[in-house]
Amino acid sequence: MSSSDIFIGETIGTAVLILLGGGVCAAVTLKRSKAQNAGCSPSPSGGVSPC
Repeated sequence: MSSSDIFIGETIGTAVLILLGGGVCAAVTLKRSKAQNAGCSPSPSGGVSPC
């Protein structure tokens, strides 16, 4: 595998994780969401704390 293949894979993987994390934060904070107040909250490091 070349360096560009590794870079592209890492970039796509990071994008997927960011999208999933954003979805969790949105689901927990939106008022009419079934996941509202589910116990997950943004952590001080900018990520999402585990539920």
